[in-house]
Amino acid sequence: MKKIYRYTVFALIMLLGAYQIAIAGPGQGRGNNQPGNQNQPPVNYVEALQLTDEQVSKIGILFQNSHNTLTGLEDKMHTANHQLQEIQWSKEFTPEKVEGIMKEIRDSMALLQLNHEKLMVDIRFLLTPEQLQRFYEIQSRLNEQPGEEKPMPRLFGKITDFNLAEKTFHLVTTDPEGKELVFKVLFHENTKFQRNNKLVKPDEFKNGEEVTVVGHVMIESKTIEAMVVMLGKMEPPRNPNP
Repeated sequence: MKKIYRYTVFALIMLLGAYQIAIAGPGQGRGNNQPGNQNQPPVNYVEALQLTDEQVSKIGILFQNSHNTLTGLEDKMHTANHQLQEIQWSKEFTPEKVEGIMKEIRDSMALLQLNHEKLMVDIRFLLTPEQLQRFYEIQSRLNEQPGEEKPMPRLFGKITDFNLAEKTFHLVTTDPEGKELVFKVLFHENTKFQRNNKLVKPDEFKNGEEVTVVGHVMIESKTIEAMVVMLGKMEPPRNPNP
């Protein structure tokens, strides 16, 4: 049993490191969904987050399922890359054929990215609030320049479409120019709901109430993975050294 556990821990470390390199790529920007740096050694998340045996087992299953999906996508992208190289030395070269192959490569890359994002969201849903906070601290340290420190993203807005069964609601907010934005908020059993400085159950919140949502914000998909949902507006922490 211990041997299997050690193997799973090692596989988790190496797989996370492989995803960091494969998704970020050399010279590309790295966001919270693209953790890691090729100049950084792989992080032992099992030790850093103090994952339980059950969490390690469930995460291992997530990686295996993701790997099964990735294998087909990677094979497809490899074939398309080979076709693109081949057609450059062929009399059948046409802009239309090249664009068709390049579209297939772009589509495969987009699916790879989506698969990675879903995997990371599924993993984070298995973490406790304390583990999730530690995870974001690690990502901040890996992604930001030395000396930089950013607070966890928070958005203020109004609740709509609250769905307790699906653990979702929509947050209607505005951008800096006053344009309305709507984010889908995902919460889970470890999300903390606060009302008047007290922890409460999610069903004590209702549509129309103004709240602050703290968590991982995915701008492109307009989604927030909530760590904290608090009634009213939460002011950002003050900088002690302005």
